[in-house]
Amino acid sequence: MQNKIYSPKRHRNKLPFPSFNLAMFVLVILILLVIITALKPPIAISFTKSGDKKLRDEKFVEATVEYKKADFLIDSVEIDAKLKKVNEAQKDILVIEDLIREKNDIERLDLLNQAKSVPINEYESVLIVKKMLEADEPMFALIVANTALEMNRNYKDAWLYHAIAHLETTQKVKLTSENRNFHNTKAKEAFEKAKLLDPNDELIDKYLNQLR
Repeated sequence: MQNKIYSPKRHRNKLPFPSFNLAMFVLVILILLVIITALKPPIAISFTKSGDKKLRDEKFVEATVEYKKADFLIDSVEIDAKLKKVNEAQKDILVIEDLIREKNDIERLDLLNQAKSVPINEYESVLIVKKMLEADEPMFALIVANTALEMNRNYKDAWLYHAIAHLETTQKVKLTSENRNFHNTKAKEAFEKAKLLDPNDELIDKYLNQLR
């Protein structure tokens, strides 16, 4: 029986390639992060400008989306203020009165000026509310309806048309779900107050049934 000759295993020299590859990978990731970070502000500015245009056109939902995309990219007090503005404008159109006037739509500006004027009495106010609703301007109608209620909170028609203006705002203006709920709630509250003043008004019952 031959004795086996012991031959020690040869150890291959370990080359530094794994460490080199890892270093390159980390470097590439860092470069990408730097590039992405550098690109965020200009992209956010682009989204913000798009949001400004949508808001100027009173496309509230689209403006909100654009501002939120910008807000996702960078933390900015300015963007937060724009998000707040577009949200408030859906409740009170006068928040963006300056943007409406910028478009210089003479016919619409005339309606806005009428909505902001102070009529002789609550009866005249309601007539103007009706005019705004006929012109498909429910948010202008809300301005006048508020004036009518300030004049006389016991005037049933003021509450009735205040409610109708809120309801038509949900139907004719594209709103975020939060603001749609706001106007629906306000409409229901106003219809209920009108009903307290005139329990036998069938029109009020018809509207209330729609909201239930």
